[in-house]
Amino acid sequence: MSSEQQNGVPDNLLMPPSTVHGMKILHKSQFSKTVSVPHIICSIDNLPETLKAVKKYLLKVPNLTPVENVEGMTQKRILLDPIKIKCLETSEREKLENVGIKEENIQMCDINLTYENWTAESILKAVLPAGQEGVASWSVVGHIIHVNLREHLHDFKHLIGEVLLDKNKALTVVNKVNSIDSKFRTFQIELLAGKDDWLTQVRENHCTYHFDFSKVYWNPRLCGEHERLVKDLQSGDVLYDVFAGVGPFSIPAAKKHCRVLANDLNPESFHWLKHNVKVNKVIDYVTVFNKDGGDFILEDIKSDMQARWKASDFNNIHITMNLPAMAVEFIKNFKCLYSLEEKPSSFVSPIVHVYCFIKNAKDSSKAAKELVEQELGTELGENLKRVFLVRTVSNNKDMMRVTFTIPEGILFGARKDDGEPAAKKVLSTMGKNKGNKGKATSNVFKVAGARSLKIKNKAKQVAGQLKKLNEKTKQKTVEVDGQLASLHQTLMQQKPSAVTDNGAVKAALQKMTNDRVQQAEDLKKNVQDIDKFSNIKL
Repeated sequence: MSSEQQNGVPDNLLMPPSTVHGMKILHKSQFSKTVSVPHIICSIDNLPETLKAVKKYLLKVPNLTPVENVEGMTQKRILLDPIKIKCLETSEREKLENVGIKEENIQMCDINLTYENWTAESILKAVLPAGQEGVASWSVVGHIIHVNLREHLHDFKHLIGEVLLDKNKALTVVNKVNSIDSKFRTFQIELLAGKDDWLTQVRENHCTYHFDFSKVYWNPRLCGEHERLVKDLQSGDVLYDVFAGVGPFSIPAAKKHCRVLANDLNPESFHWLKHNVKVNKVIDYVTVFNKDGGDFILEDIKSDMQARWKASDFNNIHITMNLPAMAVEFIKNFKCLYSLEEKPSSFVSPIVHVYCFIKNAKDSSKAAKELVEQELGTELGENLKRVFLVRTVSNNKDMMRVTFTIPEGILFGARKDDGEPAAKKVLSTMGKNKGNKGKATSNVFKVAGARSLKIKNKAKQVAGQLKKLNEKTKQKTVEVDGQLASLHQTLMQQKPSAVTDNGAVKAALQKMTNDRVQQAEDLKKNVQDIDKFSNIKL
């Protein structure tokens, strides 16, 4: 059997005529075609029972009714799909025979199909170059249809626009002509058909959003993800939306009576975010910001989260970071966000939902987890809650969500003078030798080249001197601690009235004072010696 036929029926029987292939200017009249299809005649009395038996075999073509009147108004003609009816199984034939439909009752008739009877998919498949990627899908954003056309389709772009406009309830068809801008997540668009009108309205997850499609980022394919994440939020939760856009996370969260701080760097997104907060009547639950995501974390999240901990007036804290191209890079702002002294008694670890793109990976979930761990400088372990595939962007590109709680050791700690967390310095010194103290110590003095032997000897000398000074300091501390213990025992054995008059006690106190002064001098000298040895040029 030919690959172009099924049971003797051409695959392209219910497709536009082949003569339209390669058409660049739309001529609707050239899409007319006469097709021979099977049909049965039944009486009006038997119509309900007959339709039930042949329902799955009905001819389904846009703007064509498969049930027609015939002469006398006492009978009906039922049009059948020529491909499906040829594939009847024995059990299905028996069902049809039970209602009086035998093979000899199935006749053929000609019908005329026009441009109005073809779907957008079938028209574009018939017109566009074979063997290359076509227009497999498009996005609908309010009254706007958005496509991403490959270069080989540019000669057909206006025909594509007209077809999509005709076959959908849309007023405008646009094409993305460059990649998404990394700063504001927007892209340049061109009008293919319809009105030059970018202001649109979208209804998603029981919320209404207004925005200028040409100036903000909106992806209807993320509707399900918005709904999934918000579903996990509870009334009384706190949400910090670092890259809020026009509010697809923030506004439905506020409708659940979550306290929301929403931020976006794009002034247009910020404008429509404020507008949508008012439109959806959640102004009492949302505070909006227009700043860099890093600054939002370091300033606003830091201060607000600290206040929440002290007040203990919330359930959970969630942080959404939906900027897949670069959101992971902002995780470093949580390192040592607070000093150790700022850790509250009622600490609740925030839950972070960060999005990222993973390309050319055998295991996208593993790669996404490792990407986050690399930015944090530590393994997540039990802090990892979930790694989720949001959607497949292309053959080798996945959009992932990593949900985790920030480890206390990351969130609280001391920073170096240059602003980097002190823990980062320790991690860089340890290198890849986790848990191997011997190897980590041996790398303190880095050696290379012809001078390696001389430098190693010098390093040993310095290390030895430092060790001696350290032991000397420890010994002096032990001596003073012993004296303190002896004095404490003496005081405990004396009566209260005798203690103040005891000359031995006074002498011991004077000796302790002198020893402390001497210890301070010794420690000062040790520090000077340590500086001296530490500054030796290797």
